[in-house]
Amino acid sequence: MQWPNNFPADNNIISPDSGGNFALKGNHDAAIESDYGAAEEPFRTSLHIAAEGGHDSMVDMLLTSGHIAIDESDSDANTALHVAVAGQKLVVALLLLRYGANPNAENAEGWTPVHLAVQTGSLEIVEALVAHGGDLGKKARGST
Repeated sequence: MQWPNNFPADNNIISPDSGGNFALKGNHDAAIESDYGAAEEPFRTSLHIAAEGGHDSMVDMLLTSGHIAIDESDSDANTALHVAVAGQKLVVALLLLRYGANPNAENAEGWTPVHLAVQTGSLEIVEALVAHGGDLGKKARGST
């Protein structure tokens, strides 16, 4: 393949050589490594973000759209219910439970929303979780 001699390669990873052929310029091992490392970076879904902010109308809209899995985990295996409970967002937690969120889902540390509610001291959220099948007897591993 031939590149035009005036190819603006200063900010590109490929550059033309004197014969008009192209070649990679610079060290690209770091770029390749960072692309592979991207999978290990923290991530959250829109539902997690809405739950964390206590945006019950947004949570409702996302769930009624049919495009969101209610118990989808973030990079720490927290569901949106974990996030709502940890932030003491009662209205959002109730909404998620009404849509069928699992009150016994374990995160990467082995903690459930029930454990988090107990840790935050939110009696109302603990009662709501138990009313929706939350297990008060489940053992937590480690600490968050």
